[in-house]
Amino acid sequence: MVDKPKNRKRAGTESVLQNAPKQKKEKKLPCKACGQRTHGLSRCFYAFPELRYDGFIPNKKVEKNMQQILMDNSELENEIEAIRNEIEERKPFE
Repeated sequence: MVDKPKNRKRAGTESVLQNAPKQKKEKKLPCKACGQRTHGLSRCFYAFPELRYDGFIPNKKVEKNMQQILMDNSELENEIEAIRNEIEERKPFE
């Protein structure tokens, strides 16, 4: 006698309205400095080396790309400096 597999289909739910509009996923914009989509400029370990955690190993290709972007865009360099100053102001006195 062969056992039949049990049906594992989920029961229908009424928690989602059938005619409700679908929500679109918000696309993350890449970091202006390094181009990665995992963070914004103010949390970039390449633009702000002082934010790096112990044991962080920078990617040489990303560093080289960021240096090229900074050479081409002086406004970005000013924005990074403004963020750096803001971070310094928020730090507690040591």
